[in-house]
Amino acid sequence: MSMTNPKVFIVSKYTNHISYRVLTAFERRNPKMFELSHSAHDTWEKAHACLLEQRAQEVEKARKVLASAERSMAKAKTMTAPHKQGEQP
Repeated sequence: MSMTNPKVFIVSKYTNHISYRVLTAFERRNPKMFELSHSAHDTWEKAHACLLEQRAQEVEKARKVLASAERSMAKAKTMTAPHKQGEQP
């Protein structure tokens, strides 16, 4: 008698997609490969919470990158042209 594989909620780490399906044999044999782009959960609520957490982390990361870019832009705007040799500033 073979054990049946239960269906789980699969959250994609790169899209806002939650699917409900059985893991494939490849996914069961290679969990590290699966976890690079997906996560599996027992309930839809857990899957949705995971998705929201991932998106919140992405937003926080984007805010940090934006703040850094704004600082770089401000620094670039304050740059002055170099003086030629022999010229007084």
